[in-house]
Parts: sequence; C-alpha cells; structure tokens
Amino acid sequence: MIMNQRYVKLAIDTMFINGMVFVTTISRNIQYCTVLWVQNKEEQSYCISLEQVMEVYHRAGFVVEQISADNKFAPIL
Repeated sequence: MIMNQRYVKLAIDTMFINGMVFVTTISRNIQYCTVLWVQNKEEQSYCISLEQVMEVYHRAGFVVEQISADNKFAPIL
C-alpha cells in the first residue's frame, strides 16, 4: 500500500467542541484521519499540530505532497 499510495494529499480544517479547538486532517487517497487538540487559536499552535501530523505520515513512509485548507491556514502553509 505504501508503495502505491506513497504521495499523500491532505485536507485540513478546525473543529470546535465545547470551546476546545481541534485540527482535523484526512488524506484523500488513503482516507486516514487525524484529530489533534490545539491549545489556542494562535498561528504557532496550528503549526505545531500540522508538524505532528506530517511526522506521523513520515514515520509510516508516506510523503505529504499537497495540503488543502481554507484561508485560515494560509499564513502557516
């Protein structure tokens, strides 16, 4: 599977539950989802979360080649 789907396209967004902020991602080709809690709505917190997601894919042997997001994520992409 890794060889056939090595290059991953991610979609990223935020989700709010009871006032808590989460970053959610899904890979378009392998349909793997991640959800990470974010301490606050600052740019740095979103960067840390995105780096953690990228590390998960990297450790599994995948390469994130594209990230789709709304304008909220433009400063960190």
